[in-house]
Amino acid sequence: MKGFKLLPVTFLVMVACQGFPTFWRPTTGEAINSHDDAGVAQRQAHVQLELQEIHYDGETLTGRLLVGVVEGRLRLNKQLLSGIHADARDPVDCNTGWRVNYMIVDSFQARRKEDLLVLDQGYWFGKVIHFPLFDEHFTGLGPECLKVEIWLFSFDGTVVARQEIRAERNLPLPVDAGQPGEPPDAGQPEEPPDAGTRE
Repeated sequence: MKGFKLLPVTFLVMVACQGFPTFWRPTTGEAINSHDDAGVAQRQAHVQLELQEIHYDGETLTGRLLVGVVEGRLRLNKQLLSGIHADARDPVDCNTGWRVNYMIVDSFQARRKEDLLVLDQGYWFGKVIHFPLFDEHFTGLGPECLKVEIWLFSFDGTVVARQEIRAERNLPLPVDAGQPGEPPDAGQPEEPPDAGTRE
């Protein structure tokens, strides 16, 4: 019998419906203390979040997530994976104020020491991140205007920051747009094959 290797990350997708109980909600940062490499408890860091270059196509919310430390020290997982180290929670339709059905990707990953990044006061870390919130077949497309709260987790699993963002639905990102008004690669007009000489 051949052995098998467990994947380091496991994903479980669920659909959250309005009025249903929350599937999983971690404790707030005040309940868990961070520890430095010497094992000494540290005071909770004051963390600032920004999501820049936001793109929302009705299914996935994408942006560059910037994490900054205003005060203290933050232990962060530098992989910054969606659903594990950062999550988008409780999407709301901007126009109606109603919560909308969305997918919850429940994920598990073993902590590896080589992924630990310690951010000190005044330093920032950023990474492009994708939050898959909707699916055309399972939940339908998301609303035209979306408000959602981004949660950031420390290396130790503590919620260290939350930031509400707003996104308007736009077209999918082009693969290769080229120049405006020109085809991606017009090339040269094709020459007819050599007809040879008539006899």
